[in-house]
Amino acid sequence: MLSVRENVAYVCQLQGRPRPECLELADHWLEQVGIGELGQRRPDQLSGGQQQRVAVARALATDPDLVLADEPTAGVDSRTGRDRIALLWEFNEQHGTTFLIASHEQAVIEAAGRLIQIEDGRIYGPDVPPKVEHAVSQVCPPHRRSLGERLRDWLGS
Repeated sequence: MLSVRENVAYVCQLQGRPRPECLELADHWLEQVGIGELGQRRPDQLSGGQQQRVAVARALATDPDLVLADEPTAGVDSRTGRDRIALLWEFNEQHGTTFLIASHEQAVIEAAGRLIQIEDGRIYGPDVPPKVEHAVSQVCPPHRRSLGERLRDWLGS
């Protein structure tokens, strides 16, 4: 089983980058998410919250423009949830990474910079341009363009 450090480095290596560079990036991102000292442990030796931090480090190690986060505060206490959302905001500000978060938690919704709701197959909300308010099936046709490109088009930004 891979260590946490190797697990984070692996996604970097999939991009064709050299292993030493990827291990250095893994150390950097694990430190950034507050678990740098746990890099030699196996994922099954970490708490659920620490495992989620590893997932964030893995996602950011590829230097993405967009990270999809499904219920990033699920299963943690309210303080840890607030810390996690603050961490995502910090990364957004420092690295320009956009986080598209799916959540039912009110605290996450209130912290969002932009709110988009999907209900019964329709996209709507106060931050959704009127031209975007239509069925999800119309928004998600089978394209060859990246998800990030399609999202920018759909949201008018």
